[in-house]
Amino acid sequence: MATILQHIRNPKVIPNLKKLIKMGLKIGTVSDALAEQFYNYLARLHLIHWMDVAIIYTDTAEYKPLPKPFLTVLERLKLQPKEYSM
Repeated sequence: MATILQHIRNPKVIPNLKKLIKMGLKIGTVSDALAEQFYNYLARLHLIHWMDVAIIYTDTAEYKPLPKPFLTVLERLKLQPKEYSM
């Protein structure tokens, strides 16, 4: 939670998300947090509506850094591995 809170305190987070979306980029995230906890974080930080897709452990039954959660984000965004950046 501290990491998310540190990033949102940066006043550039939301403007940068807006710029990325305006450029036509899709926004996805991967988390090992429990679903309720993760979505509460995103909602409380007003980030949930900026995400095109969010993958949590229960979506793939694999934790980061295994590839399946990241590949699932790409699949849901209809992207190939060469088309993304982290």
